[in-house]
Amino acid sequence: MVHVRGRWMIIPDWPPLYAGAATALTQSPVTGTALSLGIIPVTVTATDEASNTNSCTFNVTLSSQANPVITCPGSQAVVQT
Repeated sequence: MVHVRGRWMIIPDWPPLYAGAATALTQSPVTGTALSLGIIPVTVTATDEASNTNSCTFNVTLSSQANPVITCPGSQAVVQT
């Protein structure tokens, strides 16, 4: 999981899924989708050569355990004109 432009991005690396004679596995949301913190349902669908499908859904919980980071500029001088 990485933080990109104020949002969390999930880059799944699921263990190999056994789909029997499936010729295609699809996932929603797709790999690399930018997500916010919270509970995200993920659906994986297997499709065989005869266009039969079966799906499973599981939740991924994205949470922040890091403190926010702020970088302050050095002292500033303002001159009134």
